[in-house]
Amino acid sequence: MKALHKSLKKNAIRIGAFLLTGALNAYRKFRPLPCAIYFCYNQSIHHIHHSIYIAVEMSRIQKKYPVVILSTSREASEIIEKELEGIPHSVIFRKVRHLGYNRIHFNVYGFALLCRLHIHKPRAIVVTDYYDNIFRQLGVETFWTYAFHGPENRGFSHPHIRDYDLIFIPGVGELARLESKVGKLNNYIITGYSKFDYFRYHHQASLPLFKDSRPVVIYNPHFDETQSSFFDQGQELLQALDACAKYNIIFMPHPDLVRRCPKEIAKVGVSPNFILSERTRINFDYMNIADIYITDVSSSVFEWLRFN
Repeated sequence: MKALHKSLKKNAIRIGAFLLTGALNAYRKFRPLPCAIYFCYNQSIHHIHHSIYIAVEMSRIQKKYPVVILSTSREASEIIEKELEGIPHSVIFRKVRHLGYNRIHFNVYGFALLCRLHIHKPRAIVVTDYYDNIFRQLGVETFWTYAFHGPENRGFSHPHIRDYDLIFIPGVGELARLESKVGKLNNYIITGYSKFDYFRYHHQASLPLFKDSRPVVIYNPHFDETQSSFFDQGQELLQALDACAKYNIIFMPHPDLVRRCPKEIAKVGVSPNFILSERTRINFDYMNIADIYITDVSSSVFEWLRFN
């Protein structure tokens, strides 16, 4: 029965994708879109800085294909606008407004469908997660490009990494780890840690958060319950740090931990020397002022190391 249900669902998606593609093709005859390169963002806002500067550079080094950024989230749109403001680029930025635009929760199928409605015969789509699987189900054919949103430090490798036409890999060590799991790859280029391109466009100023000069500690736990330190040790750690009265403390949970576990995050008390990070402040503002960095499996440690 399960196999039958799965088969029916798959066929329904295939038929729906065929009808949607036909309807969009007919519509675009009257409202055409140029063949473009697309970057799509949603409420997983921590992905943005890992690929937005790739979009910026693509818009600068070639003019044949417009570079389009689509955002289905108010938070993502605010971050993108801030990053694009005042820097040289030719990016076309489009906000895809909908009923859930202001929420921090999202449905990945709804996200892909919303973006699909604004994409027509793309030259390329750059993704930072599994989303291309759903785009493919919706009948999108293009040059598929994958950009890692941070190093692969959780033993994770993309389930269909070979299916991409191109992979942006942060470094040779990352390539070696990936190839040790999936075998030799030929569809990649080494780009470096693209989030660090932030410093090509922005000056990093110190964020004045605390009144005294105590050392600043960041606690930056991951959202994955199987690997995060937050669920069984986080509260005790933060209480101990606060009680010793030696540090200024920034509690900086992974944005998806805030999104998935808001009640648990709300239980953490704050004080003049203990603050909760802003969910959308995911550039380098906090890392820049931190003397001590505590995490579990977050790749953001590489960002802290840049300043230390």
